[in-house]
Amino acid sequence: MKEEFSEATVTFDRDTHYPSFEATENEFHKEVRRLCNHHKVLRLGVGCEAGYFGGVLKIPTLVCGPGCEKNIHVEDEFIDRCKMDQCVGFLKDITKFVCTGNYYKAAGSL
Repeated sequence: MKEEFSEATVTFDRDTHYPSFEATENEFHKEVRRLCNHHKVLRLGVGCEAGYFGGVLKIPTLVCGPGCEKNIHVEDEFIDRCKMDQCVGFLKDITKFVCTGNYYKAAGSL
């Protein structure tokens, strides 16, 4: 490039930001852990949209999903069928929780 135009330069502009996700403990998070029967809070070194939703948009956010933390974002990533079945049950329970108004009571503590 410099051979053809000696003043040529290359500039990189960072036009995106990937904020980290910092969950804060509240009643909604406690209820979600109760519904999925998983009471341990994990900190993982993986990325997801939660940092944007919670940090930038200020939407109360948590991350949960089927599977095991040792199988997240690794070669041959997989989810056992039984974990998917548990996930469907959890989604039904959380839908009831939100639709009955209990979510809004818990969200009042956010």
